[in-house]
Amino acid sequence: MKRKEKRGENKAMTPSQRATYEALTALSRKAAKDKKPGATSEHSDLYDEGGLPL
Repeated sequence: MKRKEKRGENKAMTPSQRATYEALTALSRKAAKDKKPGATSEHSDLYDEGGLPL
């Protein structure tokens, strides 16, 4: 049975790159569990109408 490739898998990665990728993926999954309900990455409240920081 052929293994299905995971999203983002790149066979050209070195072992070090693969380890870094796996660590970042695990960290992202862990952080996602702590996301507060309704939280977004939208930060327009920090900028004025011209796009400059308040």
